Amino acid sequence: MKQKTKTKKNNKKRFIKKEKRNAIAIIILILFIVGSTVSYGVIQENQKQQREQQEQGSKYYDLALAAYEEGNFAKALDYIDTALRHQKQTAYIELKGDILVALEDYEKALSIYQRALKDNPENKNLLIKLANLQITLEDYESAIAYLSSLLELEENKDARLSRAELYMMCEDYKKAVDDLSYLLAKSPDDENLLIKRASCYIQLNELALANADMKKINDSSNAASLDELQGDYAYQQNDFNTAIGFYTNALAIQQKADLYLKRGDCYFQLKKYNEASTDYNAFLHTDANDIEVLTKLANCYMQLKNYDHAYTTLANLHKLQPKDLDTLYQIGYVSYMRKDLKNTITYWKQYEKEGGSDKEIYFIMASCYNSLKDSNNAIKYYGKCIDKNIHKGSAYFNRGSIYLNQKKYEKAIADFKKSYSLNEQKDYSRYNQGIAYMNLNQFRESTAAFEEVVEISKNQDLINLSKDWLSRYYVK
Repeated sequence: MKQKTKTKKNNKKRFIKKEKRNAIAIIILILFIVGSTVSYGVIQENQKQQREQQEQGSKYYDLALAAYEEGNFAKALDYIDTALRHQKQTAYIELKGDILVALEDYEKALSIYQRALKDNPENKNLLIKLANLQITLEDYESAIAYLSSLLELEENKDARLSRAELYMMCEDYKKAVDDLSYLLAKSPDDENLLIKRASCYIQLNELALANADMKKINDSSNAASLDELQGDYAYQQNDFNTAIGFYTNALAIQQKADLYLKRGDCYFQLKKYNEASTDYNAFLHTDANDIEVLTKLANCYMQLKNYDHAYTTLANLHKLQPKDLDTLYQIGYVSYMRKDLKNTITYWKQYEKEGGSDKEIYFIMASCYNSLKDSNNAIKYYGKCIDKNIHKGSAYFNRGSIYLNQKKYEKAIADFKKSYSLNEQKDYSRYNQGIAYMNLNQFRESTAAFEEVVEISKNQDLINLSKDWLSRYYVK
């Protein structure tokens, strides 16, 4: 009986456990079903949001594109920024770059294009846009790099020609020849390519190869280019008169700024500065801010001693490069030749401040200060001359003269003794010592000084003055 009761209890326990397990299984199943339902709902919601983002992005992209094509770039920029907030696609980023280029915000456009290229490094269209933008920014080496990346992906005649032209601009004529030769292998009669390659050969002093290319140019439409090439060829051989003839022929056919520049360079080499300045001015009508040509023009005017025109030209240069040492020096010199002493000081002080190394200016600056009655600065700059051993004798003499006028007789005597010992106007140095001694009532010393002047000087006026002082203040 006890055994039966125990068995019933055990069966009951097993039943309870089984029921518990079944209940847990049911709960887990319910949770799984509920979880699956929730997850599916979340996924559906996410997909819905993504579709909405895509739709909104696409909508604003279309609006941006339409505004861009209409030329309303500010509006287009607003639309594309909104599109990008909804979805970041390479096409959207690229369009933003195009809009920024249209707005001439080139640095931002560059950053945008580069970001788009990072996501899609083999996008040929982006590589072309980046190359063109770098050309606009005059970063030719970067433009070459992008064109090279494009050419690694596919052969592109326009890209190779552009790269050759960029190599020429960077004066890497060997690489330019390589690209032009590649193109000529496929189009051997292309006279435009022959002209460019011949020009490179001339720059490389490969004159025989240049001549061979020039002989292949027959089209009369290229007559101006051929004359220019032959002018370049003659210039390279230092045959400047012949070069002038060819450049003149080319100019009769085509009024090209570079031809004026090249002919001007020939005239400059022949020291025909009037003709050179005329040609340089003709070039500057096209590009008034060309620093190299403005420098050449200023040099022409200086050679012609036309200091007014030189000053005007150098003033334009100074605006373009306010800290350039050569310009500061030259404009100071030209100001001095125009007797504009204040300007001389202004420009040469800036030259000195910017680290100019020509210390010869100290003596002229001291003289300018002296002429302007600025004795303190004159003394300062004569002191610099003495320290740097620049016209030392004259510096001592001139500083001594200032001290004499200031009635600083001891200092004057010390300086005149130095100038005398350096053989700088010995008779005047001795005479001025005599004047200083006399003002100090040191008549024995003044007598000795005036007697020596009478003995060594060849200047009769100075001798007579010394004799006059001796007649009045002679002390044995």
